[in-house]
This record gives sequence, C-alpha cells and structure tokens, in this order.
Amino acid sequence: MTQCVIDVLGLTWLSAGQREDVLELCLDLGKQLPWIRLLAERSELCEPFWREGLRATKARVSELEGQLARLRRDRSAELSQALSTALVRERLTEVPGIGSTLSDRIIRTCFHGRLRDLHSAHRVQGIGSALQGAISAWVVDVESEFPRLLAKDFTGKQRIVTAYADRDAHLRGPLASQRALLKDEDHLYQEARAAIQRLRAVKPAHFRRALRRYDGASTVPAWYFQGVYPPWEPVPEWFERLLRK
Repeated sequence: MTQCVIDVLGLTWLSAGQREDVLELCLDLGKQLPWIRLLAERSELCEPFWREGLRATKARVSELEGQLARLRRDRSAELSQALSTALVRERLTEVPGIGSTLSDRIIRTCFHGRLRDLHSAHRVQGIGSALQGAISAWVVDVESEFPRLLAKDFTGKQRIVTAYADRDAHLRGPLASQRALLKDEDHLYQEARAAIQRLRAVKPAHFRRALRRYDGASTVPAWYFQGVYPPWEPVPEWFERLLRK
C-alpha cells in the first residue's frame, strides 16, 4: 500500500527512509485532506496491490486444502487395502473347500490388495467354477460388512492411523491460520474498497456544477473534504493497517 501511494503521487525517486516519512505524513493528512480520492482516481494502480495479497493468501489456502484432501484420500485407500488384506489372510479359509495352502496360493497369484481381485481366483490351479462361485459369494458378503469392519480394529490399522494423524495435524494448523488471515484480509480490503468507492462517486462534474451555482449551495458533499475519516476521530484501524502493507 505504501508503494501504491508513492506511485500515485509520483514519488518513486524517494529513498526507503523518505518513503517511511511519506507513510507517516499520510496518516497525518488523513485527518485533514481527502488524499484517498487520489487513489480512487487512479484505482487501476492501487487495487492490484490489494488483490495481489488476497490472491496469494487464497492460493495458499487452496494449496493446503488440496494437500489435506489428498492426504485423507490416501489414508482412506491405505486403510481399505489394509482391511482387505487382513480379511483375505485371516478369513479366506471360511470358504468351504479352501485350506491354508490353497489360500496362500490364491493370495500369491491373484490378490493385489482389493477384495474384488478374488473374482479371478479361477486362474489358480485347483479352483473350478463351483469353488470360484463360493469365493465370489464370500467376497460379496464381506464387502457388505466392509464399512462396519473398517470402523473396528484390524491388523495394520493403528499404524496407518498414527502415521496419518501426525501429517494431518501438520497441515491443519497452517490451514486454520491461513483461513483466519484470509478472512481478516478480505474484511480489511472490503472496508478500504468501500471508502474508495464512496469517494470515487464524487466526480469533477460535481465541482463544475458547484462553481456555476449562484445560490452558494455546493453539489459536493461536505464529507468529501474530510477525507478517509473526520479530523476529530482517531485513525481507523483498517486505514493504518492498509498504509503499512
């Protein structure tokens, strides 16, 4: 914002120290002069500075939200695979006709971490159509239980939950911070934009009409000459914060 004021006033040649003096002077003039109307007249220079800050914060929020969503999808996929593996290793022998030896052969040959892989168990030597039908029926039954079983404890679950909890917390902290910052910045810039739009509504034509009047009445609102805020009031927080950006 300080740079924006420097650009608008054509003072780009000032040193860093002198620019800080200009910032302090602007705070002073805010009580006496409607300097912000200069910004209103040249909003094409100023508003990009404000929007840039918002865009940068929004981009950080979106990136963190995307990382968190991907992390949770990965966690869900890993838990599903761990449960599927546990069910097949521990319960496939529930199918009539399948012992531990045949179960191991099925797992080595066609199981890749998903229950539906077992619909291809017929590729294993010794499994005919009848046994394949029994295996597929078992898969359907277990899949219907899957959501309930996923909520319970199973082999590998705690390791996955713990690993992802740390990574989840590592993202949630910065995300909450950036969301709060975005809300604060948006409120700040909305206040600034409202002030500029109000002052921008007063055009040179208002002054020309005032000069042509013979009754002494002015077509320029009195508040326009107070600037951003009346001289008897303290500096608005949004005004000072925006100047220091």
